[in-house]
Amino acid sequence: NANAPVQNSTGRIMRRSLVPCFAIAIASSHTMRLRGPVSVSTSIASDLGRAALETLVTDSDSLVAFEEVANVDIGNREGWVHVTTTFPELVQARRAGAATVWLNDQAAAGDLESQGYIGAAIIDDFADAICAAPNGLTSAINDARLARWQAEAATGAEQLAVDVTAQAISNGNTNDDVDLPVSTSMTRQFCMQCGAEMPGRANFCRFCGEKLAPD
Repeated sequence: NANAPVQNSTGRIMRRSLVPCFAIAIASSHTMRLRGPVSVSTSIASDLGRAALETLVTDSDSLVAFEEVANVDIGNREGWVHVTTTFPELVQARRAGAATVWLNDQAAAGDLESQGYIGAAIIDDFADAICAAPNGLTSAINDARLARWQAEAATGAEQLAVDVTAQAISNGNTNDDVDLPVSTSMTRQFCMQCGAEMPGRANFCRFCGEKLAPD
């Protein structure tokens, strides 16, 4: 039975699955080096190898189960981190609300230009941390979670500043030095298939022909 539970060397239950769009979700139940839920796409589980997966389980003292990434209820998964090797899944996880780790040796080396990617922009917009090899995942996962918390805190501070400035303007307490933040999110977009950067008005990727989803 491909879906029958089996026991790993740590005594925790692992459930096999043959569905490639599912993920190995590692939900932390105790305070260990990995504090919070982690998911690893099954498409890279075999590449990671059993030793790397066992290390993640041990580091997080977690129960390993299988679930579809798209159906993860973020409301019940505070601090969720998703690990993937593919750009489309990186975008999907980010849009779902997860912190993200991109397992990509070229990204870790800063060498993505040759593939048509805008490396720095992709990392800034979609990857909270990058990792070159499976043995660095524990550190990268913690880095990603911290980066997301810091980004959310900064966003909250920016919104507070905007609210305060808007209130000052409505009260007539303005001066020439007040600058409101200007959103640039509509000036560019990324192809979810190949990762190439496109103008915000583009409907198709000029590199791979993929139809671009509007924001």
